[in-house]
Amino acid sequence: MTPRTIRDTTEQRVALGRRIRAWRVRRDLSQAGLARLAGVTQSTLSNYENGKRDLSVSILIRIADELDVDLEDLTGRAIRRRRDGPPRERMRD
Repeated sequence: MTPRTIRDTTEQRVALGRRIRAWRVRRDLSQAGLARLAGVTQSTLSNYENGKRDLSVSILIRIADELDVDLEDLTGRAIRRRRDGPPRERMRD
């Protein structure tokens, strides 16, 4: 696995913001309305939608709940479950 670059992270943040905006529009919600429901300011939600700010997991879950959307649909990624077994060991320097 290659390390993530700043560009990769920025592209992912922008893509997530576009999906949030698309679902918000599908649900006929304004930015102010979704922001209020999710417990953030309208400017914060705008920053999320424009890929200018990272979301915490708790905010992402709240937004998904308020939009009535699965996290998989909102993030564009399948949620993978780990197989049963011991935790992976981290490589040490």
